[in-house]
Amino acid sequence: MTERKLEVLKDFFPKSAERSFHVTCQAGDILVIEQEHDHGTMCRKNGVICFLLEEEVYRYCRELK
Repeated sequence: MTERKLEVLKDFFPKSAERSFHVTCQAGDILVIEQEHDHGTMCRKNGVICFLLEEEVYRYCRELK
């Protein structure tokens, strides 16, 4: 199975990183989808795990084909 990816369209700071400041998302970043959940998506950005809420994915990203 090929890995699915998201492209960040607009800079944003993921809600999940609010306290830890471990990752930011900038336009042009490519996120590899690890696992999808009802409330969001677990991704990796340069090997760092990042959880995006469902509304963050719809608002700031698009899936690459």
